[in-house]
Amino acid sequence: APVEVAVYRLVQEAFFNVLKHANATYVSLEVTFQPKVLKIVIQDNGDGFDQQKVEEKIAEGNHFGLVGMRERVELLEGSFHIDSAPGRGTKLTLKIPIRADQRKERGL
Repeated sequence: APVEVAVYRLVQEAFFNVLKHANATYVSLEVTFQPKVLKIVIQDNGDGFDQQKVEEKIAEGNHFGLVGMRERVELLEGSFHIDSAPGRGTKLTLKIPIRADQRKERGL
C-alpha cells in the first residue's frame, strides 16, 4: 500500500502542476509495468519551462512540488526525469522499482 499511495500522490502532484502552471490543453498519463519497474510518463503540451533555471531553484530548495516529487521517488529508490523547454511542454518520467515480494502480492 505505501508504494501505491506514493504513486497516486506523485501523479496527483504532476496533474496539479499542469493545471496550475502549464496552460496546457492536453495531458497524458502512461503507466507501464516492466520487469521489476513501474514506469510512469506524464506529458503535457503546455508552456514548458527552462530546465536549467528550475533545476537551480530546486537545488536551492524552491519549487516545492517538484522537490517533493523527486524526494518521494528517491525514497522509493526510483528515478525522476524532467524534459521541458519553453514553448514545447513538459514530460516527466518516473521509474519505481517493484520488489519481488510486491510483484508476487499483485500477481505480476
